[in-house]
Amino acid sequence: MAIGVLATRADAVVTQPVAGLGNGIGGVQCLLCNPLQRGDSGTYMSAGQLGSGTYSFDSTMGPACGVGNKGLKFSGTASFSRSDGARVSGKFDTCVPSHSESPACPSAACPIDGSPIRIHLDAGTHELVSADLTVTFVYRGPTIAIIDGDQAAEQLLFTGTINATRRVGYRMLDASGRVYAFGGAGWYGDAPTPVPAIQMAPTPSGNGYWIVNVAGQVYGLGNARWFGNADHATLAAGELITTIAATPSGKGYWLFTTRGRVLPFGDAHFFGDLHTTRLNGVIINAVATPTGAGYYMVGTDGGVFSFGDARFHGSMGGRRLNAPVVALVPTADNRGYWLVASDGGVFAFSAPFLGSTGGLRLNAPITGTDRYGTGYLMVATDGGIFNFSPGPYFGSLGAHPPPHLVLDLAATG
Repeated sequence: MAIGVLATRADAVVTQPVAGLGNGIGGVQCLLCNPLQRGDSGTYMSAGQLGSGTYSFDSTMGPACGVGNKGLKFSGTASFSRSDGARVSGKFDTCVPSHSESPACPSAACPIDGSPIRIHLDAGTHELVSADLTVTFVYRGPTIAIIDGDQAAEQLLFTGTINATRRVGYRMLDASGRVYAFGGAGWYGDAPTPVPAIQMAPTPSGNGYWIVNVAGQVYGLGNARWFGNADHATLAAGELITTIAATPSGKGYWLFTTRGRVLPFGDAHFFGDLHTTRLNGVIINAVATPTGAGYYMVGTDGGVFSFGDARFHGSMGGRRLNAPVVALVPTADNRGYWLVASDGGVFAFSAPFLGSTGGLRLNAPITGTDRYGTGYLMVATDGGIFNFSPGPYFGSLGAHPPPHLVLDLAATG
């Protein structure tokens, strides 16, 4: 007896696979049991962070109208946990008709044609943190039932997908080009780079990402298209790539170098750079504006440089720092930004201060930061995560550091 579970949404842009396995119906021998009530229940399917939206379970019973199955009654509950701690749930009932085809279980309910059982749930505006499907089946047939050994060993298998309109989660990138995905952030492969990988950039849909190494070689994974690598002939001696930033369309990207040089590819436009400017600190990070009509660059000394429609809100240039700056993170409304240093110190410009690790002793320095909801996440070289946002925490690598240094973090949601 096969049961499939499918959760769908018509306007979904992200699909997350789910699967679960039940414990089987167990060995049951019954002659003229009236009624026999033999049940099994448990959580058969679960999924991680799903994003915000409305979800439906479509559970298909399949051809379950064999003589040995007549009178089976299936019931179940699908429930979602929201990020605010609330739960929303729905129930379903169906049965395979008994020989008597009683009004409680008419023959029309027999799912021999694979008729679906549907549950529709609405999470509102909150993110869905998890989803679970619990199924109970009870035999209620007033008839002879003999479940033989083959049937007794049968298990209930649930497979399908959950479609979400937005992912919530994060990915880490280590120097070898390996990607570690957490929550609803999908994994689409690693980059087999011959020199250290330095940064990654997700595609607008979240269904892929680009990875760039210090030599400017770009790897497109998932639905990320490759538009070219850095031309070494255009770089000065010792000049390295530090950042890749995608255009809003996903049809291009910029590469940024330690000297503040900007290399556009695809539909990325050039709005100026710093390669002829004498800098007090190397350019360590760059971020494109939401419109794609500008970008920020930040140096290790905390100097901020804005181009195109990127607005300057201040910098740490010329001030004494306890540790070098490693990243610039724009706010969700793009009206300000945070600068983050390698000790986890945070400097807010036209942005709320949400916390830092500047006063803590870290096991490893901070190397990557990204906006997460209305706040920000930080990652250290050992894969430890520090969450200064209302977004959910999905774990880290801090307890079991990878063999290569984690150098970047890309969050979604």
